[in-house]
Amino acid sequence: KRKALNCIIKKYSDEDFEISNEELDKVEVIRIEIEEMSGKRSP
Repeated sequence: KRKALNCIIKKYSDEDFEISNEELDKVEVIRIEIEEMSGKRSP
């Protein structure tokens, strides 16, 4: 969980954050499997 959360934080912030075990216990990780997608391509 810590590794995944750090990846997300790095994507959206230039700051470094320390995540305590207590805070990490409050985080849930879910996996979403996309079976199909559709959309338009921009020129």
